[in-house]
Amino acid sequence: MLDQMKQIWETYVSRYQRQLALWYPGEGSTGLAEANLTHNFLCAIEANCPSVLTWDEFQFQKRLHIDAIAIDMENKEILLVESKRQQSQRKADSSEKDRERMNEIAAHPEWIGERFYEDINIASFEIHSFVLGDIWVGEGQRDARARILDSYMEKADDSTVFLAHLSVKKFPDTMYHLFAEIDCMSSAD
Repeated sequence: MLDQMKQIWETYVSRYQRQLALWYPGEGSTGLAEANLTHNFLCAIEANCPSVLTWDEFQFQKRLHIDAIAIDMENKEILLVESKRQQSQRKADSSEKDRERMNEIAAHPEWIGERFYEDINIASFEIHSFVLGDIWVGEGQRDARARILDSYMEKADDSTVFLAHLSVKKFPDTMYHLFAEIDCMSSAD
C-alpha cells in the first residue's frame, strides 16, 4: 500500500476535483465536513489496493479511536489515519494530539491484532500515521490559515508530504488545499 501512496493521493485528489467541478456539497461557506477527508481517502486506497482492509472510526482499548485504519496484510503495513479541517491554529495544534494518540496505539499493536479471528503477528507489521488536512485560503490572505498552509508548503519537497490545490467555482477568490503527512511510527520486529 505504501509503495502506491503517490497513486493513492492522485486518486484522492481526482475524487475531489471531479466532485467540486460539478457541485459544492457544503452549506454556505461552512466548508466540507471533516469526515469527507477520511471517506475519500479510504475510497482512494480501496480503488488502488482492493485487498487492503479499511475501516472508519476504529475503536481501541481505553476508549481511544482514530478516524480510520487501513491494513495491508500482504505487505504487512498498517496506516492509522486522522483527518483535521485546519481552519485555525488551534485546530492545527490539535493534530499534534492526534499524532500522540496514534503513537500510543502504535506502541500497542496487540490492540489491533486482537480483533482478528486468526492469530496474526501484528508486531511484524510497519505502522504509519497519515494525517489528512484541508484549509481554505483566500487570494492575498495572510493570517493563521495562510501560515498553516505555508508550513506544509515548506515541506513540499519531502516525500512524506502530499499537497493539492483546488479551485471551487462557488468561491473564485479562494483556493481549497488538501494536504497530508505520513510518518513511520513503528518498524516491523
